[in-house]
Amino acid sequence: MKADLHVHSNNSDGKLTVYDVFKRAKEKGLDYIALTDHDSVMGINDAIKYSNEFGIKLIYGMELSTWRNNESVHLLAYFRNGIPDGIIKYGNDLYESRRLRAKTMLDNLNRIYDLGLDVDRVMSFKGMITRSHMLDEITRVHPNLSRQEAFKLYLADDNKAYVKAAKLSTEEGIEFLKQEKAFISLAHPCLLKNNDFEDIIKLGVNAIEARYPRNKENDENRFRDIAKKYNLCITAGSDFHYVGDPQHGDLCCNPLIDDDLKIFLERIEFHENSKK
Repeated sequence: MKADLHVHSNNSDGKLTVYDVFKRAKEKGLDYIALTDHDSVMGINDAIKYSNEFGIKLIYGMELSTWRNNESVHLLAYFRNGIPDGIIKYGNDLYESRRLRAKTMLDNLNRIYDLGLDVDRVMSFKGMITRSHMLDEITRVHPNLSRQEAFKLYLADDNKAYVKAAKLSTEEGIEFLKQEKAFISLAHPCLLKNNDFEDIIKLGVNAIEARYPRNKENDENRFRDIAKKYNLCITAGSDFHYVGDPQHGDLCCNPLIDDDLKIFLERIEFHENSKK
């Protein structure tokens, strides 16, 4: 039995529809999947539908963006019995603020740099608009730029066009998820630069993403040791966004399996027929 517990669709910054995510998950032989779009559960109804159609068990999830020590800290939230109303409201409210932020940034980019971006084209996207969507538009209009170059030139945090996203502090995010009865895993601890992941664990997470595509040698063993120290379970995921993505993994590239999966399912009290 195999599970990928960190997956994105085009409801946030992934490229595939929920249908295509499940189709690829079936091709990869996954038994469980958690759809964990950034700050959004907009794809949940489609996920329930295609979970049944493809015979892949769905774990309700979301990836919450928080901020601590001047860097993003992402929390993978898993829900035992459907998506809580508080999470739905949070996602809806953030959806509106992110659209306003995107419109402002795009207008800034055209005004300051005269990039000729089609603002309406980007704003026609129905999901959570992120800098990834702005990057798509910049590289479409200016194909001579790589995504890395375009991000550094126009979308980095210190750029004149940048508008800071509304984010909870990590402390606030963990408290919020606890109130909503979420099972919380610290996402990709290997990427943290300004935070000691043990300090975040002590705030009250339930798990750590020990298996991740960008882990360095021995990271997984180190995170497993930390999980044992704090009586956490581990999670694993591809952080899938699209096929061929150089920054993230393909579906099922490092799944949670065997006893690790059994322990995770027990701790989240997974029930296959819990639908909301």
